[in-house]
Amino acid sequence: MTSHEPNFITAIDVGSAKTAVLVAERSEHGLRYRGHGISESRGLRKGVITELDKAVGSIQKAVEHAEDVAGIPIEHALIGIAGAPQDARAGAPRGVRVVTAGAAPAAATNVRPLNHVRMA
Repeated sequence: MTSHEPNFITAIDVGSAKTAVLVAERSEHGLRYRGHGISESRGLRKGVITELDKAVGSIQKAVEHAEDVAGIPIEHALIGIAGAPQDARAGAPRGVRVVTAGAAPAAATNVRPLNHVRMA
């Protein structure tokens, strides 16, 4: 890690009621809060994505707000969708990976422009 290139950590929590994004900067001294975004979740029921377009819109709104507050573009994120049953993966649309009870890394192409939800 160099002083010219800060190391940011972004976490996205997609729940049935709200979607939250938290941005922190990692340094030798620990984590420093940089910003957050929250939006009402749409397109989810009991932690399962039921309407992809609405879910993508909720995530996009929270991510954009977090980018504005943090003053940086979000290029990578840990994404968690709590409550999704293990068999939800079988019914997921092509290109969508359901993350259950945890988080998985996602690259910038997966977060922006968010018109296709794919998780690495």
